[in-house]
Amino acid sequence: KPNEYFKFTKLLKSKIKTRDNFSCQICTEIEVKLCVHHIDYDKKNNSELNLITLCLSCHGKTNSERETWMLYFSDKLAKIKEHV
Repeated sequence: KPNEYFKFTKLLKSKIKTRDNFSCQICTEIEVKLCVHHIDYDKKNNSELNLITLCLSCHGKTNSERETWMLYFSDKLAKIKEHV
């Protein structure tokens, strides 16, 4: 795959938000300002399986207890993949 595929572009962020129904995957709020979060906290890992949509408030919460959040999001993505 070309390197372009792995860049953190507006198109990629839009694709992730669409996949996640434009809602925060923690609190389920639908907000105007949504973030796309790197599940493994590696900003170079832009695989769709490493990205999830969060609101600003929940995105801030994910800065502590990172391993707990990584497990939580891995489970969330597994459920999302079941419905795709």
